Amino acid sequence: MALLIPFTGAAVLAIALPGLYRAKATILVQRDQEPVVAGAAALPADVETRFQTIREELLSRERLDAMVERFGLYPELRRRAPREAIIDRMRKDIEIQPKGSEQGIAPAGTIAFSLSFRGTDRVQTASVANALAESYVEENLRIRGRQAKDTADALEAHLSEVRARLDEQEARIGRYQQTHNGELSQQLAVNLARMQQLEIQLQLNRESRLRAMDRRDIVGGQIADPRYAEISGSPEASASRLIRLKQELEDLRTTYSDKYPDIARIKSEISVLESRQKNVPPDTAVRHPKAVPAPADNDMRTLASEEDRLRREIGIYRARVDRAPQREQEFAQLSRDYATTKELYGSLLKRYQEAKITDDLGGSSESGQLRILDAAIAPPAPYAPNRSRLMLFALMASLAFAAAAIALAERIDTSFHTVDDLRSFTRVPVLVSIPPLRTHAARWRTRRRFAWMALVTVTGMALIGAATWFFAHRNIDLVELLARGSTS
Repeated sequence: MALLIPFTGAAVLAIALPGLYRAKATILVQRDQEPVVAGAAALPADVETRFQTIREELLSRERLDAMVERFGLYPELRRRAPREAIIDRMRKDIEIQPKGSEQGIAPAGTIAFSLSFRGTDRVQTASVANALAESYVEENLRIRGRQAKDTADALEAHLSEVRARLDEQEARIGRYQQTHNGELSQQLAVNLARMQQLEIQLQLNRESRLRAMDRRDIVGGQIADPRYAEISGSPEASASRLIRLKQELEDLRTTYSDKYPDIARIKSEISVLESRQKNVPPDTAVRHPKAVPAPADNDMRTLASEEDRLRREIGIYRARVDRAPQREQEFAQLSRDYATTKELYGSLLKRYQEAKITDDLGGSSESGQLRILDAAIAPPAPYAPNRSRLMLFALMASLAFAAAAIALAERIDTSFHTVDDLRSFTRVPVLVSIPPLRTHAARWRTRRRFAWMALVTVTGMALIGAATWFFAHRNIDLVELLARGSTS
């Protein structure tokens, strides 16, 4: 009895406990094929955030309540527990476990995770797991579509701002080019070439003036004195030559320094002519007024006017050349800002087009897409409880309990069963040993006692078995406790 009653209870417990089945679906996540910055095993921040959002949405009260109604889950619990307890129970039965690519589930650039559901019905468990996986994929598409639309709207607004800034910078560059036309660095070569042309024209103008002055002096000398051409060193010729040399010196100084050989030569001639004029007697002054022809004066005035124009124009181009480095710096700053804004605009435009395509496709682009890699199937056997282990434990515990009961009964019973027990108890010699005299009445009493013991044992086994069955046949919590104990 000490062996059978506890073994019966433990055996019925092992048999009556409901089986827990776990069905698992594997979902594959396609990641961006870009250089990983945050580490190969980590999801991008936006994808991870989206998965957390999907998880919370999937485990929301509304979603789980609809799933319970759809599949008729927890019928016994629904009769005796409030709705919140049923939702909490289903949250415990759902398990989402990420799996990295290093585990061999998916190639590099992807990651997978498993979504499992446990229950007492093997077919229903697989159906619920597949429904949860499909809901996960659908929710991912919905969230991606919403994110793509929000991203496209935000990029469109930002694109408008950058486009306005780009137009403003383009207008600013246009105004700058218009305001400083002729002084820009890209016009430097043209300005230098034009200035060189003007200097050549100025040199030609100087030569023309010198020739005009020579003609005027020759004509004027011939009018004043027919022998003028033959007289050398006359005061009129010296004065005319002095004027020409000074004009030529002034022209050369605009281009060359005082160390230039021609400038030194002309300065020496001017010094000689000025010293010669100081030594001329007063009575050798010109006694005949020069009658310079009007055409010579007109030529001189025209050439002088042309020379002034050329000098002014050369000054303008020289100022443009001098201001070119400053304009180059200013224009470079404007161009740099414009190039930066234009590059930003191009990048935003590309991202906007990609977001628009993703939005048009309903968020079904390759990046971060989910697909069910392995659908859940009905598990062939429950994962808990381990009935064979429980039976072995029950047998060992019953044997230990029976051994303890026998030891306790022997300790409580003070009667002597053998002569040796009596001799070990006292030093009084045992004279005779009388065997038990079994009468018919004694045999009936023994049989009745055995029958009562058998009846008590069978009744106890039946009561223990019934109570254990009633306690264990729907006790999922006990199964979970035993499963945790076996895995720890």
